[in-house]
Amino acid sequence: MILQELNRYYERKAAEPDAAIPAYGSSVENISFALILDNNGELLNVEDLRLQEGKQLRPRKMVVPAAEKKASGIKPNFLWDSTSYVLGLDDKGKQERTDKCHEAFVQQLRTFCAFDDPGLKAILSFYDHDFRTITTLPNWTDICGANLVFRLSGTPGFIHDRAAARRAWEQCLGQREAATIGQCLVSGEDEQPLARLHPSIKGVRGAQSSGASIVSFNLPAFESYGKEQSINAPVSEKAAFNYATALNALLATDSRQKLVIGDTTVVFWAEC
Repeated sequence: MILQELNRYYERKAAEPDAAIPAYGSSVENISFALILDNNGELLNVEDLRLQEGKQLRPRKMVVPAAEKKASGIKPNFLWDSTSYVLGLDDKGKQERTDKCHEAFVQQLRTFCAFDDPGLKAILSFYDHDFRTITTLPNWTDICGANLVFRLSGTPGFIHDRAAARRAWEQCLGQREAATIGQCLVSGEDEQPLARLHPSIKGVRGAQSSGASIVSFNLPAFESYGKEQSINAPVSEKAAFNYATALNALLATDSRQKLVIGDTTVVFWAEC
């Protein structure tokens, strides 16, 4: 089965000493800017993280807490997201929905980030200040709608990489996984939290830019005896992450393990 082979490929790549593939609970996302905060949560600067590619600036590929599969729902990512969620600001013209996105993002932070850590404290304090003056920056049109992360001034790295942030993310992820329990058809392991939504697969020609699903039941007619996806196709959260992460790595822009033949994308890898 292809999902089993992709799962095996992920486990082999993750076990390598210099593994570049994201660990469970993380994903590689396009990040454009970092909000630089002082210890009191004041916004000091907005750092442009984009990279020059030819004549254009492209978002930086960065490992962050795993992205939520949002579809049309309101689901904040953890310690990073678009300006709609992080700032409650965008140019979509639907401010009521944007306000709800922002409220969900901040509420998630307040629920899981109550750690005695300067970085997490700075983020929580950030929302006690008037940060909407960011719209007066000359490059606001570039910032608006882009994905943002946080950085603590004078400290290397990003706040989502701090040890306390990782512990907070583990708690948040554990709550997300509180789902149907059963046997995973990929690993064969029993008593596993089963994935209701599988991660999106990106880089396939003809698919949506936000990604496509390999396993999906989007109409009642596709469900056996009225059972939802996690029962019809019982794949654990971890196995779903593994196979999707492996396939996304194979489909990445700089991947040398794919071929495009007409409208068909073919990926390949070795047994060892």
